[in-house]
Amino acid sequence: MKDINDILLNGEEVLWSGAPDPDLVKSLAPYWRRKLVHFLWIVGFGGVAVLLYFVGRDLTAEGFVQILIGILIVFFALGVILATVAFFDFKDRAISYQHDLYAITGRRLIVMNTERNSTHSVFPNSVCYLTNNANNKHATLAVYIGYGEDDCLLLHGLPDADKVEKMIAEKFSIKEG
Repeated sequence: MKDINDILLNGEEVLWSGAPDPDLVKSLAPYWRRKLVHFLWIVGFGGVAVLLYFVGRDLTAEGFVQILIGILIVFFALGVILATVAFFDFKDRAISYQHDLYAITGRRLIVMNTERNSTHSVFPNSVCYLTNNANNKHATLAVYIGYGEDDCLLLHGLPDADKVEKMIAEKFSIKEG
């Protein structure tokens, strides 16, 4: 297992390090269970749409009832499409953040996932803003390094999130002048 000390640069010293606290984060559901839920949504929406089609076809009533059934069929068909898109969402292969390690050094903020063997670093004068939902059961500190939602590093389950937020704001925030 890789450690934060393995990726430190010469002369770089760790000021703070941590990992997600299991008591503060909800673990990610297994991949197979997430895909099963998406598949059940597809089957559910598709089943209701087919049922409405056959009920509408066999129904002798005309006018408003048939229009209402037609609208409901379209609604549930759109549900099938959206559930299918969720089923084939390639971002859903999320790696559990229980394998994350976090560190703040004098030069950078490091977020490392030991299962994926990936490392992300944030350097001084690059953090746009921070959000901290430490009051929530699933405490997460979000470090935004760009202007989009994808330009963000998440530090999950930090018991000392307020202290870490202050350190990041002081060392890595964009400063004018």
